[in-house]
Amino acid sequence: MKLIVMVVTATISFGNLATAAVDKNWDRYFAIKRIGTQLAIKQNLLGGPPGNLLICDTWSTNFGTDTFSSQIDQKLLDVAGAVVEWKHRLSKVAKQEVWRAQLEAAEERMVRTVVSKGRDADIDGEGKKLVRALNKQIGSSKIEWSSECGAGGPIDVVFKTEPEKGRVTLISEFNYELCKVRGTQDDPVRCTEWRVAKEPESVTGFYYIRVEWPGRVEKPARYDLTTLSGKAKGPTVYWLRFP
Repeated sequence: MKLIVMVVTATISFGNLATAAVDKNWDRYFAIKRIGTQLAIKQNLLGGPPGNLLICDTWSTNFGTDTFSSQIDQKLLDVAGAVVEWKHRLSKVAKQEVWRAQLEAAEERMVRTVVSKGRDADIDGEGKKLVRALNKQIGSSKIEWSSECGAGGPIDVVFKTEPEKGRVTLISEFNYELCKVRGTQDDPVRCTEWRVAKEPESVTGFYYIRVEWPGRVEKPARYDLTTLSGKAKGPTVYWLRFP
């Protein structure tokens, strides 16, 4: 519970950014950051090495949104993920007054790069800049940029249904929650991130899946696809069985 209070409070209290939130793009960024933070806590993703600002897996990868979201939403989600993760890791090695202003400035630069210029934010560059500046400020090397990441990422899945020949549509949990803000999460027409599953479909993370047959529709349900293994040759078969 303490972790939740800490992260959500930081999300709404950034002084420099609060005045910019009147712009619709900034409003969208704050919504993306809030939903992403909630899901990161729910999925226990905030646990990187204290003081190490290297981000191995972006939130768009962890949430399985990198092929579902609009490009700008994906870019903003990755910025939000870096900022929230950096805050969490920095809080383990230094007091907030040491790093807060510089982290806010980095966040503002990255968001402006995305919303004003339409480019990817330089997350690695900003992270390394933070490491250098903060270590110089505190006169130590507590904060680092490790260069090693393990293997991971999406795996290929083929969905099979029982009864057979069901039409499978899916949406990442993040995009489902984003559509929920507008009350359109179960409407594949107005919530446009819903899509028909490909064969194979590249997935990672949590998804809402909907299956329909002529005369029958199963309501969307949340599925954890993080447990799937990509070690087998060829796509993994994932069964969706309904009585």
